[in-house]
Amino acid sequence: MNNQVDFLSAHDYLYWQRNAIRNSARVWQNSSGVWKGFTSEATLNGAQPYGTGNKHFVSMTDDTVLNPNENANAYWSTMFSESLSPSQKQKLLSEGWQTMTDPITGKELIFYAFDFQKAAFRPFALTKDYSVSMTGGNDKGRYYAGLGYYHQEGLPIMSWYKRLTGTLNAEYKLKPWLTSTSNFSIAYATWYKNANAIGDEAYFGRMLSAPPTQKDKVNGQIVMGRGGGDGNPRFYEGTYLRDNNTNKINFGQSLRADLYKGLSLTVSGQLMFDESFYEGF
Repeated sequence: MNNQVDFLSAHDYLYWQRNAIRNSARVWQNSSGVWKGFTSEATLNGAQPYGTGNKHFVSMTDDTVLNPNENANAYWSTMFSESLSPSQKQKLLSEGWQTMTDPITGKELIFYAFDFQKAAFRPFALTKDYSVSMTGGNDKGRYYAGLGYYHQEGLPIMSWYKRLTGTLNAEYKLKPWLTSTSNFSIAYATWYKNANAIGDEAYFGRMLSAPPTQKDKVNGQIVMGRGGGDGNPRFYEGTYLRDNNTNKINFGQSLRADLYKGLSLTVSGQLMFDESFYEGF
């Protein structure tokens, strides 16, 4: 379950995506010699996952770092190194940014390689299952009592499921020919699903295939990215309030009368209570 699809690295993504845009924009030439195609080469220079129009600092002479959660040109990382001062470039490299040769212009690109799998999933999910029980009885009756606690972490970060259960079964001879059997169980469960509140099909699929060139953290602040469905799920820690829980109670009672040897009459009844709450803010 945790062996996700192996997507392209940020380096390979930039190489193939920038080539694809260039080739798709140059399919044929019109009578004026202007290249035409199915997309525009202008996006190669825009504020795009693969474009070079993204910003990190205000300018080459101003080292003020832009807030990518407030500036639409600042949450993707791809830029030309020549758009930075030497000190700015060195600062980014010391923070884990990488460089490569642009397959289109031959210039040097600088970018951050964001790993969605590491951001979205735990390396393993721990399950804890505890239970305690006791049994006893005598010639007239017997009983069983048990308590259980179950706590499972999900592979998606911040997801979990907890359940508390209790069981009591008892049998007692009211008369030599009349036996009472009672059973009682209760279960309380609560859980928290995906951190960014999207469905499993998007969390385990679409989100992982988002471009791997978005920034991770800037000035200690997690970068949201393009949007809730494609961005960094860690950004939403503590943002969505969820209160999901179910309460289930079962009570059963039966009386068995032994009328003759091999012949008995049993009367039983069952009461069930099932309650669910799903709240989200």
